[in-house]
Amino acid sequence: MSETALSDIAPFLFETPPDSSSLRQLELVLQAKRIPYRIAFDEEGVHVWVPLAWVEMAKQELKGFLEEKNIVSPDPPALGEHQGRQPLLVVMAVLMGVHVLVHLPGGAFFIRLGAAKNEEILAGALWQTITALTLHADVQHLFGNLLFGGVMLYWLTRMVGNGMGIFLAVLSGAFGNGINALVQPLGHTSLGASTAVFGALGILMGLRVQVHNENRVRSLGIPFLIGMVMLGLFGAGSDPRTDIGAHLFGFLTGMPIGFIWWTFWQKENNTIWKKNAFWGFFVSSLVLFCWAWAWFFYG
Repeated sequence: MSETALSDIAPFLFETPPDSSSLRQLELVLQAKRIPYRIAFDEEGVHVWVPLAWVEMAKQELKGFLEEKNIVSPDPPALGEHQGRQPLLVVMAVLMGVHVLVHLPGGAFFIRLGAAKNEEILAGALWQTITALTLHADVQHLFGNLLFGGVMLYWLTRMVGNGMGIFLAVLSGAFGNGINALVQPLGHTSLGASTAVFGALGILMGLRVQVHNENRVRSLGIPFLIGMVMLGLFGAGSDPRTDIGAHLFGFLTGMPIGFIWWTFWQKENNTIWKKNAFWGFFVSSLVLFCWAWAWFFYG
């Protein structure tokens, strides 16, 4: 076929000559759409010749490919300079230390003081929604939360930063324990970090809804189904002590927290109250304050 029956579409597609890898990908696009083409090189650069009848289709397909290829995914909305694993290791070490302290002789006092007892929470002992997150019934309970929670917190802190991630997980755990106290029969007691762990899972799902918001139904449905599967696999164990309500409400409060955080908070700026160091200090102080309040006023 003579060049008079062909059109060179390269000038309409490339501001700079494509590299060999990109050129090969363009060839695959044309082949996939069964568009006849010929590629030639000369001193002027690369030419992509297609029949005149195929010009518009070829331009449309290749422009669509190039625009999709050039989409830059948003950077993870990390808000501070503290992005290492050390804060997560500190959290795990603190939980293990508290567990050893609580299970020493006489340590049952801390369970009585800090476990989430719904009749006391409803009477105003709101600190228990947070102190209960630091307590565990036994070693299996503790290490189950450390394993599953470590994975969830790792992915969450990669998204939002360490200090902010830990704060959001504790926040969802506190809300989850509070709602659980409202719906459970009087006399119900709950303890363990698993409410915050499933809160972290919910936050991750809420973040995904916002990051991938091109299809709201799909973006809402898939994270919710994934969360329900994870909740079924890890949150509804056969152990009669498993507090399914706390797990469920942790997850369900985590999803809107993640959604709201991305919508209103994720833009980075230099104010101190948007920094990971601030939120790491704040959440540490909050947990210590709740324990101190319980100790001095109710111990």
